[in-house]
Amino acid sequence: MSGLFEELDYRQTALGELILRRRRILKLDRDVVEVILNDEHLMSDMFTASEIALATIPMALLEAAGRTDADILVGGLGLGYTADAVLRSKAAGRWPWSNIWRR
Repeated sequence: MSGLFEELDYRQTALGELILRRRRILKLDRDVVEVILNDEHLMSDMFTASEIALATIPMALLEAAGRTDADILVGGLGLGYTADAVLRSKAAGRWPWSNIWRR
């Protein structure tokens, strides 16, 4: 790969080729992290508003209802923006890190 592209991870999955890559955009003078499945762009850290809204909208409703102990599950392919927004909410329940990382 050239200096403009870096493949961070690659997996052959049941859905096809899954690639996590970093790409340099010279015009913007920044790096972009992308998730690609079978040559189709699934997501990019350039456009995160929908990922964040997926968490902030329902979490705001829970906060407005006075919830401070909601159990929230965030799953799927992603770059972590939804999970981060959930964890920033006062409505999300809190667990010890030892429970989160236990397998």
